[in-house]
Amino acid sequence: MTCVRRAARTSSSLRSRQRPSCRGLINAHVHLAFNVGLDRLEKLMAPVDELRLALSMAGRAQQLLNSGVTTVRDLGDRGGLTVALRESIDAGELAGPRILATTAPLTPPGGHCWFLGGEVAGPDQIRQQISATPPPGPT
Repeated sequence: MTCVRRAARTSSSLRSRQRPSCRGLINAHVHLAFNVGLDRLEKLMAPVDELRLALSMAGRAQQLLNSGVTTVRDLGDRGGLTVALRESIDAGELAGPRILATTAPLTPPGGHCWFLGGEVAGPDQIRQQISATPPPGPT
């Protein structure tokens, strides 16, 4: 994070000489699909109402923006919901940070974050999963 104090004369964007100017924070490891409770993984491993999950992800994105985070790198979601959220934010339909999305991580059966839907066993399943996954979009 870069915060600097500047005299009001040097920047037309600042209204006060006493306030720091912060351009925005980047969070390089988030999972918008995870809640912050102690049961976050158990909730994601259980059957999930996709609409409810999408709404909670939108709320978390807005919380991040309100706290000064202007860019996030989401490292795993379910069903490409982060891509859909990013598209809504980019279209101005929702408030939120810029999202760099990776979608579901590819993992061996029972591997890291298997419950996000990226389980693969071998090259053919890897190709099939990649073909079925929404493109992550611009980075």
